[in-house]
Formats: sequence, structure tokens, C-alpha cells
Amino acid sequence: MRGGAQSHLMRCDDGAYHIVKFQNNPQGVRILANELLGTRLAARMGLPMAAAEVVEVGEELIANTEELVTQLGRGHARCRAGKQFGSRYPGSPAEAAVYDFIPDETLEGVRNVTDFLGILVFDKWTCNTNGRQAIFRRPAGESHYVAQMIDQGFCFNAGEGNFPDAPLRGIYSRSRTVCFQ
Repeated sequence: MRGGAQSHLMRCDDGAYHIVKFQNNPQGVRILANELLGTRLAARMGLPMAAAEVVEVGEELIANTEELVTQLGRGHARCRAGKQFGSRYPGSPAEAAVYDFIPDETLEGVRNVTDFLGILVFDKWTCNTNGRQAIFRRPAGESHYVAQMIDQGFCFNAGEGNFPDAPLRGIYSRSRTVCFQ
């Protein structure tokens, strides 16, 4: 998985896949709390969010999975066992195609494109100091994509917990190409 928190795609004991951010990620433990609170607040507002879960990752799994590391400069550290933040992946990676980028001309046909207005309001309200991230998937049998908002780790000004005036932060990077009718 891409990103500064160095997430891992993991299948959990509920049979579902989750994007898991570990306590000892390079962005800090505060990012996990922001993710959980931000995701649950946005979902309560009716915005399309992946289910936020607390995922328990055991020491034995980490010890026996050499990929469960965090890159730190020139070295690395084993991921820390315990409770982590998990964001439910939409389906099975082997069966569900999920994109973090689709062509500009396709954005206009995203079925829930107006949710970008709602998430902009949310990002301003919670002082998301990161650019808005979204994933896109095309449900089986449909011709249009559906957007799902991801990554609320920098809400509440990341690890700072304050609310500076930053009008251009939190905006989806390709907002000029989205048409709202």
C-alpha cells in the first residue's frame, strides 16, 4: 500500500480484507485515532466511507510475516503487535478492481460525484491538512464508478490537534475536473 503510514493489506478473521495502519507507523499513533474518529464522523454524515475497525494483530503473525515491517530511513522495524486501525477493503483484492486514480473524463460519470462536496465540507470542519484521497470501484454489472473517501489521518491537523486556517488543504487534487450539476 502506498502512503506515509505504510499500511498493509491484511485478511482478518472476519474473512474481510482491511487496510491496516500500525501503531508504530512513521506518522505516529495520533494518525490512528484521527482515522477512527474522522471515518466514523464522516460515515454518520452519510458520506461514502470504508468501515473503520480496530484490528488486533498478534505477535506470532508479525514474527512469521517478514513483510510486516515499517521502513525508517535506511533501516526498518517490525510492526508492533496489538490494536491497530483497519479500514475495510471493498471486496476481495482478487475479485474487486479498486483504483486510486481514474481519467479526468471518467470523473464526470462517477455515480456519487456530489459526495465530493460533502467531503469538502467535512474536511474543512475537521481541519484535514492533507489532500483528499478517494478510491474508485465499479460495482458488478454497472457502467459507472463509485467513489469512496479514504484517509482521515490528517483530520484535526494531523498530530497537532488544532485548527489553523488553511483554505486550500483537504481539497481533492483534481477538483477542477469534476462537474457538479
